[in-house]
Amino acid sequence: MQGILNRIRINIAEMMLSSGDFNVSETAERCGFHDISYFSNLFKTMRGYSPSSVRKK
Repeated sequence: MQGILNRIRINIAEMMLSSGDFNVSETAERCGFHDISYFSNLFKTMRGYSPSSVRKK
């Protein structure tokens, strides 16, 4: 169950970051991640690139 929830949260986070309206820490908080390092590591593990690289595009 936790894996599915994290997948959904990371999908939403990627959409938020690609919109350009939120920075990485705001996105992590709004998606329910209170540890930015954990969020960044999980995002990179699941997507193969960092959340900040999505923000820069």
